[in-house]
Amino acid sequence: MFCLKSLLLTASLLGLSLAGPLDKRQGNGDGCTICIDNANECGRMYGGCWDICTTPQQTFSIPSCDGDGGLSDKTSTCEYYKNDCGKVFGACYPSEGPIPMIADPGCAEEGNVNR
Repeated sequence: MFCLKSLLLTASLLGLSLAGPLDKRQGNGDGCTICIDNANECGRMYGGCWDICTTPQQTFSIPSCDGDGGLSDKTSTCEYYKNDCGKVFGACYPSEGPIPMIADPGCAEEGNVNR
């Protein structure tokens, strides 16, 4: 039983480490402040927080992997929006592209699909 628990825990942590950028909602309760935590290919963290209601697009400099603590020549762009229903949606992508399609999810409640 211990081996199964260890295996499941390891698989869960691996899944989290391979996931895309982590977004967190913060701020004054209006749902407009979002924080992005991301990591480059060698695990150095980068990101930040911003108000998506006033500035939906934010660009982050990606740290280099050469060990000097500097920045690479690459950047990441994050675009997040809040629709009329208060749902936040968006994506982060390499600034040089490709730019993903970012679609408004609409206002339908999850799990209540009319057929």
